[in-house]
Amino acid sequence: MPLAPSNPQKLLLVEGSNDEHVICHLYQRAGHEVDFGVDAKGNVQQVIQSIRNEARVPGRMSLGVVVDANDERDTRWQDISNEFSSVGIRLPPQPTTVGTVVQAGSGLPRVGVWLMPDNSSGGELEDFLSGLVPPGDLIWPLAQTYVDDAFDRLLPRERPKRPKAEIHAWLAGKNGGLPMGLSVGKGFFEHGDPTAQTFLAWLLEVFG
Repeated sequence: MPLAPSNPQKLLLVEGSNDEHVICHLYQRAGHEVDFGVDAKGNVQQVIQSIRNEARVPGRMSLGVVVDANDERDTRWQDISNEFSSVGIRLPPQPTTVGTVVQAGSGLPRVGVWLMPDNSSGGELEDFLSGLVPPGDLIWPLAQTYVDDAFDRLLPRERPKRPKAEIHAWLAGKNGGLPMGLSVGKGFFEHGDPTAQTFLAWLLEVFG
C-alpha cells in the first residue's frame, strides 16, 4: 500500500523519497490520514521547475512545497516566489516562520511552502529531525561524539553534512539503521515536539 494516495486535487512536492517517507509517517503518527498525493521530484531544482505546471493543473485545490533551505534560504525563497508569481500567485517577501500558506484567487490552488528545517534557518531535513530526538536520549551524545571523531580523521573536502551524519549515526545505534521515515513511524522521534507540531499544523492548513 503506498504511503500517499494518488490525488490530483491535493499535491505535495518534495525533493526525494526520504522527505516523502518522513512526512507521511509523521502525519500518520500524529493520527492523521494522508489524503494528499506526494510527488518526489528528485532534487530541489526539479521541484522548483515543476511549480508552474503543477499550479495550473485543472481542479487542483491545494499545492504544497517542501524543500531544504540548505545555505541558500533567501535564494531558494526567491526562486519559488518567482515560479508562483508567473501563474498569478503572490507569496510574501519572506517565508512565514510557521510555514507559509496563501489562498490564491479563483481557479488557483491554495499554496503552502515550507523551507526545511524551520523556514528561518539554513539547513535540511536532518536538521528538522535532530530537533525531534527525544530529550535526554542516551545514544544521541554518543552519536555526536562519534561524528566528531570521524570528522577529525577526514579531510574537509570529504566531510558529509554534519546533521545528516549525526542522524544516521544515531539511528544506527538506536534501531540498527532503519530508514528515517520508518523510524519516525515506529516512534523513535518525538512527533509531539513543538517543531513537529508546527509543521503538522502547516500541513493541515494546506491540505485540511
